[in-house]
Amino acid sequence: MRYVWLAVAFVGTLAVGLLVGITLGGGSGEQGAASGPRTVTVEKTIPAQPSGPTTTSSPTAGTSPTTSPAQNVSSLADARGTFEEAVEGYGNPNLEVAEVMEFANNFYAEVREKDTGTGAMELLIDKPSG
Repeated sequence: MRYVWLAVAFVGTLAVGLLVGITLGGGSGEQGAASGPRTVTVEKTIPAQPSGPTTTSSPTAGTSPTTSPAQNVSSLADARGTFEEAVEGYGNPNLEVAEVMEFANNFYAEVREKDTGTGAMELLIDKPSG
């Protein structure tokens, strides 16, 4: 009789665990209905010390060129301005420079969507080596 009660308790515990797992986990093996974060890599280089204005193609404007500034980026304010010009060059008014940071070898910016606040891309500017 003792083994019967142990078996019933074991099966009952499994059933409750299964029901709780299905209820909380959605039952489909996924973690809720929302999609997980995606990683998208976008590379666009803005030279820190070009010899003159350079022309690059804007990814959203088809073949219409945008001009990168021919300036020496030496401060955080200069870097923010350069990042903002680069983001404007993408032709998407929903993008904004969220944060700019200075490191030993470069400046880094996080770009996000204005309406959702979702991160869109990250940009780097190499510091001049002279």
